[in-house]
Amino acid sequence: MGRRKQLLLGASLSLVITLGVLRGIDSRHGTPTSASPAAVDSVSAGHAFFQYAGSLDQMVNGADGFKGADLIVRARVLGASVSQAPLSDAPAKPGRATRPELKYTTFTVSASDILPQPGAQPLELSVRMMGANVAGNVRVVDDLPLLVLGREYLLFLRRLDDGRYSILGGNQGYFEIVGDQVEPVAKNAPAVGELRGKDFGSVAQQIGAVRRKN
Repeated sequence: MGRRKQLLLGASLSLVITLGVLRGIDSRHGTPTSASPAAVDSVSAGHAFFQYAGSLDQMVNGADGFKGADLIVRARVLGASVSQAPLSDAPAKPGRATRPELKYTTFTVSASDILPQPGAQPLELSVRMMGANVAGNVRVVDDLPLLVLGREYLLFLRRLDDGRYSILGGNQGYFEIVGDQVEPVAKNAPAVGELRGKDFGSVAQQIGAVRRKN
């Protein structure tokens, strides 16, 4: 293969890796469906953005260089707003594909339970996530589905410098509450199995016990 063909092949592979894979997304809330792949431009991140905790104890309290949650809440999603920021501040290297831009969504959530603080007053919080749904076009990071308006979650949160929060461990730190049962969004992330399928009351007690132990 000539040098020109090698360079073209390398650039093509770089572009594919940068942009990731296309897949169908339900434009109402960003969950996978069998819709046409053209409905979404999904930026593949693998686990590059995610620093996982190895246990529930580490998620709650932090250890070994991992910063635990600043706040753990049961919260319902009330609203969302979209902003745009570069996927990375680092400039693309000469000859490589331009880095794609990724929109961010700031969700407004109402926290009815703050763990482990029984009887704490409800809070309204802003939670920022990578990805957005704009006019029915959803652009998300792989394995990081957006929160869904009206749904309830258990959120492990880290406080950002601007007062908003991000979800701990990327997809590790949020669980959907269906009925009163806690289900992890990231099925295969470390530590989530310690809470999977339990009722919220049991989870709250477990988190309280882990916090008190430290």
